[in-house]
This record gives sequence, C-alpha cells and structure tokens, in this order.
Amino acid sequence: MSRIRTHDDLVKERQRLLALLEEQKAQIKVDVRELKEELRPLYTLMSVVGKVTTRETRNDLLVNTGSSLAVDLLAGRVISKNPIARMFLPGVLKNVASHLIYNAKPFLQKLFSKKKKTAQPSDVLSH
Repeated sequence: MSRIRTHDDLVKERQRLLALLEEQKAQIKVDVRELKEELRPLYTLMSVVGKVTTRETRNDLLVNTGSSLAVDLLAGRVISKNPIARMFLPGVLKNVASHLIYNAKPFLQKLFSKKKKTAQPSDVLSH
C-alpha cells in the first residue's frame, strides 16, 4: 500500500482495491466450482447410502407391505445361514426395493393404466 497524499491517489487506490476485489470474487467462484466437482462422488455415495439405510415413505401402504413381504419370502429362502447376513440383508433389500418401486411408479402407472379413447370432433362428423 502506498502513501495517499492527494485526492487522485485516493481515487486510484480505490480503483485498484475494487479491481482486486473483483479478481478475488472471481477466484472464489472458480474455487467453489472446483470443490463441487471434487465432492460430486461424495454426494453420489451419500445418496446411495441414504437409499440403502432409509425406506421410501412416499409409496402406498399396500405397495410397501407387498414389497416387504416379497423380500421376506425371497430372503428367507435365498440368504445363507450366516446370522449377520440374515439380520441386515432383508432390511437393506426392503429399503432398496422401496426406492426402486417409487422410481418405477410412473412407468408402472403408464403400463397398467387403461387408455380411454376419447371421441374426436372429426370422428363424430364422419359417422
């Protein structure tokens, strides 16, 4: 920092500081963008861990009960005699199944919905 003796020196110093401020703001934006890119795998991992450890609550009760019963039946027949696997694997499978079912809901609704043919004005006039 130089000594400010005149009004012109003060104006020049202010302009220099404003330019420095803009440079630092731009550098902070770049740094934040780089941090987001570096942390993206961590966000993905946290999403997967969240889906494995929590159950989707937006599904219908009947859907949750059915998927839970299906996992219990399949897990009881397939899972080995390992007590740790028998304790944790059904819960993890139920959580994952609930998320898969919720994400597949639009597809399933489209698949099972009955398409109603609506009468078009041109159909009415042609008959």
